[in-house]
Amino acid sequence: MRNFKFIIYFLLCFGAIAAQDKVQVVLLAGQSNMAGAGNFDLLDAITKDRIAKASKTVLLSFNGAEAKPLSFYDNKPTEKYNFKKRFGPELLLGVTLAEKYPKKEFLLIKNLGEVPLYMALGILIGLQKKQKQ
Repeated sequence: MRNFKFIIYFLLCFGAIAAQDKVQVVLLAGQSNMAGAGNFDLLDAITKDRIAKASKTVLLSFNGAEAKPLSFYDNKPTEKYNFKKRFGPELLLGVTLAEKYPKKEFLLIKNLGEVPLYMALGILIGLQKKQKQ
């Protein structure tokens, strides 16, 4: 519990520093509802265009992976979810942020239950180092 409090405190402090610079950081954590089960191919052309525009200023790190422009993620089709391009709430959250704040850049860190939050912190630190170069 003590380590958890330290991590949260560090993230809040680090987030405040990042907010003063260039990238606004949004932490998204959860399990099944955060994973989402949206089929990207079923979205209309207008929504896909909004996502493409938002991807210019919104990056997404999913489960500790390197941050990439906002988009769907590859899904292994199953009987329940028989499609390849999947997304969760991060997609339209990113679009909403990009449209509301067009001059800001965002990093969405999506962390599902299987991956420790400290891995997401490593992504954030790595991104800041890249920006300083």
